[in-house]
Amino acid sequence: MAKVQVGFGARIPKCCVTPTIAAYPAAQRTRRSAYTCASTHYRCRCNIPRAHIPRGHIRSIATITTNLNRSASAMQQTDAGWSREALDEAIGSGSLDRVLHWIGTTPSNSAAAELAAEARDILIARAQDPLVIQGISSVLSKPVKSSDDFYTACAGLDSILSDLPLATLRLYKSGIEALAANTAYSPSGVSLPSLTSRARDAIKFIDFPELTWAPEHKMDYMAERSLSERVHTAQQMEPHARDLLGWLADYNWPPYSGCVKQLARFPEVAVDPIKEIIEDYRDDAEWLLHLLDFVKESVPVGVLWKKLEPELSSLSSIEADDEENSDLAETAKSMFGQLNEWKREQSGNK
Repeated sequence: MAKVQVGFGARIPKCCVTPTIAAYPAAQRTRRSAYTCASTHYRCRCNIPRAHIPRGHIRSIATITTNLNRSASAMQQTDAGWSREALDEAIGSGSLDRVLHWIGTTPSNSAAAELAAEARDILIARAQDPLVIQGISSVLSKPVKSSDDFYTACAGLDSILSDLPLATLRLYKSGIEALAANTAYSPSGVSLPSLTSRARDAIKFIDFPELTWAPEHKMDYMAERSLSERVHTAQQMEPHARDLLGWLADYNWPPYSGCVKQLARFPEVAVDPIKEIIEDYRDDAEWLLHLLDFVKESVPVGVLWKKLEPELSSLSSIEADDEENSDLAETAKSMFGQLNEWKREQSGNK
């Protein structure tokens, strides 16, 4: 079974991420593993890379066009009626409902998946085109009454808009505001939360261009953008460290991987909060294990590890009454040994 990394920062369509494992029967919550999707239940499309094109890395329209033309026959075979001409016609008409629905619901294991991604790339590259603005804003402004409406709007917000540069994103503010106002509840047949909170996060990102925040809910994907684009020093990251570490309690929570990524930029701000969490939450072996995994992978062995010496010593001797505690004790013991080896090396160099 293929494992799919979930979280803000993960390269998957955010609209297919469920906030709770219990609410998603096809998902299996596995200890120390990434979110695992067992089927396409609830129209999950979690194998389709979401629009995540770093600034300066958007492919030229000419290149995209070449790829689309090369694969046109596959598109016509797998999704009758879709072609580059159909896409151009849709953009030209300012009506992108069918395009976004197609992008949002094309399974990744279909022959049309690459074509759907290419179509998405074209819309991103042409995001400042008035007709593209009109088409996407129109979709976002419509009431979300059905699952088709939900996934169409989700594709517009998450697959297209969420990665646009701020100046371009501002062009869509009216549509995003309309989406925030008309999606209080998800329609019948959709297990995911409504798009309201995500739309409001985008508005907050637009209205407060210097604001930074850690995720405030499980679908708060704009939080990573605020941190990755607006935090440049350890001092700026420090106020967010404790909240970011809180999302490391469960691998299955969508913000997990993005929080790890942001903390790894300035690991020095994470050590003191980790000490506090170990002291206050000794009964949460899974969370503590994830924190130690973070230290192993992102914090260089040395002075920062030495600050955790008492905690590593204590955790390495805990009673292993279950598998999680056993793993925690084993990891702590291994890290404690690595730290002692580093200390011996330092003594030998003096």
